[in-house]
Amino acid sequence: EEIATALRATRLPLRIILTVPSEREEAVRNEAARLSLDAEFVVAPNRGRDILPFLRLAGKLLDEGEDVVLKLHTKRSTHRQDGAAWRAELLDRLVAPDRAAAIVSAFADDPKLGVVAPEGHMQPLSFYWGANAANVEYLCALAGVPQPRAESDQFVAGSMFWCRLSALAPLIDTPLSSAEFAPEAGQVDGTLAHAVERMILLTAEHQGFRAVSAASLMGIPEPKGPYAYARRT
Repeated sequence: EEIATALRATRLPLRIILTVPSEREEAVRNEAARLSLDAEFVVAPNRGRDILPFLRLAGKLLDEGEDVVLKLHTKRSTHRQDGAAWRAELLDRLVAPDRAAAIVSAFADDPKLGVVAPEGHMQPLSFYWGANAANVEYLCALAGVPQPRAESDQFVAGSMFWCRLSALAPLIDTPLSSAEFAPEAGQVDGTLAHAVERMILLTAEHQGFRAVSAASLMGIPEPKGPYAYARRT
């Protein structure tokens, strides 16, 4: 409901597609009906969290000629006391009514704009790098993307962003099977899904696209201080 309300407030003509784990299909369809949410459903096994379904759907949308996509997910982060605040902040910085239309216009005006991330959430790739290094290096080799520079490259923490699908084409086309993604067990970090999250900006840069924060597009200051959601709690 939180996300549906935020999307409606943008007043943009959105095509809404929900990727749903098989065991939650009935519950999500019922909730969508309760909210009168006009949405398409893509139902798949609960493998690869929000990431693997997104990649597969992104390939389909690219083939259909879609251009710009807003990726959101019902992020819970129950391992953190501030998980709900993390989700709400990501959502607000991407789809607040005064932002969403401006972001869409920016993509229309600049064909080399590849990713718009929520400000404060573009973090150094070196954060918690040890658990993810091998998987990211594997994905780079598979996608034909140069190996990362962990100290200078960045990733979008929280895995919510606007993107131009063509900026992610090498990652979308990477031949990943569901068997490569670990069965869901509440993992906090270090899975292949977490590594794909760290590939978004690497891939867009390799494709020659720009990645910017929503704040920079809006002409407002970037938040200062350490990343609140990377501290251990």
